[in-house]
Amino acid sequence: ATFGSTCRICAVRTVSAMAMRLQRANQWQSSTCATIPRASHPARRVTVTGHRPVPVPVLVSAGLRSCFSVTPNLLRSRSAPHSVTRTRRAAVVQASWGAPVTFSTAKVVRTKLIAPGMHCILVDIGLDLVAAYTKPGQYIQAKVQEADKAAFFAIASPPDLNQSTVELLIKVQPGSTAETICGLEQGAKLSVSPVQGKGYPIDTVPAEQFPTLLLFATGSGISPIKALIESGLLEVSKRKEVHLFYGTQDAEFTAYTELIPVWNALGIKVHQVLSGNTNTYVQNALEKHAEKLLAHPTKTAVILCGQKEMCAAVTEICKNRGVEQFLTNF
Repeated sequence: ATFGSTCRICAVRTVSAMAMRLQRANQWQSSTCATIPRASHPARRVTVTGHRPVPVPVLVSAGLRSCFSVTPNLLRSRSAPHSVTRTRRAAVVQASWGAPVTFSTAKVVRTKLIAPGMHCILVDIGLDLVAAYTKPGQYIQAKVQEADKAAFFAIASPPDLNQSTVELLIKVQPGSTAETICGLEQGAKLSVSPVQGKGYPIDTVPAEQFPTLLLFATGSGISPIKALIESGLLEVSKRKEVHLFYGTQDAEFTAYTELIPVWNALGIKVHQVLSGNTNTYVQNALEKHAEKLLAHPTKTAVILCGQKEMCAAVTEICKNRGVEQFLTNF
């Protein structure tokens, strides 16, 4: 129907009914709205992506008419479109809200102090949550009390869909959720999120294309690197050079020291960088070996986890020598 073929009273009634239906359809998300074009610009149109627009006359005010394109599905359903796009003269409205994190109950299976202030905790999170752990470098959030601020922990064990447990390496920070979790005993309950994060996209650095692989970690940042090594996805035997620069304060504060000989036996050259008495850091150690290890930058890939300053410094050194492939887990 058009305004030219019906009386003013019928037009008003028709438009009022349509307006009510539109209002109900548009009440799908209070935080998302599209700006209605001004009546002074009747040529402006609003289009909901993914649907064929159908003109619907709308009476904006007495004596004023404007034609908008409104998807028929919006008139029939309250379901939310993922995005609303206006044409050239109009704004773009994107529904980018995220679902809140749902926490589940988990149980401490084992807890052990493996270095001063560093606890290795095995947590049973259940097979349902474990199913989402597919790439080393992913993480979970955890807390003890409902009111606690959740802490983020990269998973230290490799993906294994047959095991309902994950290993966490947690550094004690006074007054934090991490400290509370480290104080839990075997059998204690805690709340955990689903497994999150993209993990390390290790498939983007195949051995034949990147024969040199350099790994860098500091402190508890060794967690996802350990998971990556134990997953077997590094394909160490197929690469020419695989080096791990592992920075800690000193030998006493180094987690997983018993695994270093194992990693060396796999073909990973481990460089322990102890900064306590030498003020030598991971980036300094890299500079000493840069001439050899970065000799073929286009065939070299870098994997990072740990202190922000270290990651930035290592990235700068490698980029200055032409390396372009960097993997991080966050």
